[in-house]
Amino acid sequence: MQKRDACAALPTVREISSNHSGLTIVDVHAVAHARAFPIRAMNESVMDAGLLVSIEYISRNYGARVQVSEEMQDECATLIEQQFGDFSITEIVQAYRLWAAGKIDALEMYGGQFNVTQLGRVLASYRAYRFDINQALAREKNNAEAEARKVERDEQHREDHRRKLCNFPATVQAAIVNERYKSPSQIPITWYAFAETHDMIEFLPGEKLALCLMAEKQIESERARQTKDAKNIFVVRSMQQHHESVGNAPIWNRAKQIILWVKVLNRKL
Repeated sequence: MQKRDACAALPTVREISSNHSGLTIVDVHAVAHARAFPIRAMNESVMDAGLLVSIEYISRNYGARVQVSEEMQDECATLIEQQFGDFSITEIVQAYRLWAAGKIDALEMYGGQFNVTQLGRVLASYRAYRFDINQALAREKNNAEAEARKVERDEQHREDHRRKLCNFPATVQAAIVNERYKSPSQIPITWYAFAETHDMIEFLPGEKLALCLMAEKQIESERARQTKDAKNIFVVRSMQQHHESVGNAPIWNRAKQIILWVKVLNRKL
């Protein structure tokens, strides 16, 4: 019951097993466990004990041997540690279960008796079987890490936004005192939303429209000057296509800057 609950707590394991025909949750969970607790990373005494239990279990249940000599146990443990150290202890038994189920191919010893060669062939076949599972788990891990980094970046962005919003009145005051901006086009566009949040923009009747029309004239004048200074027809056409693609966005952005210049920085045009 405990093992079933552990598997249920791993949605990635369920998703991978459902997306690959023939795989079970146990198959995927065994590889996932190996990624977290590989044999090579285990404490030596714990590793030796775990390997001994696994070797005795598979030799008795899958290899037709009631007893395995100490020499063979040591050689099996050495083989596993050196060649299959990226596996988990549970995968040693899992490999034999898959072999018995016909899901992997391996050397069939005369009489089915367990020995070092049989163990090596079964685990080697199992390595090929687990490859796609391991790759899928690696992708899921990378995706999860990428998502975590995105969440962290988004939270940092929100925190920066909150800090800038909170400090905005002081930022404006410093810009006024130091005459930081020499023209409306130098003012950050992001200031407009901050200014609106702080109720720093109030228009007289018809004033907003007049400022927007002024912005339109400025942008049209700048575009005309850029077109006049262009070196050839290809550059002109490229500029025209760009202007068509961005539409009225530059005009509205300039309007915001002009509004900020007049209403927030209290400067004359």
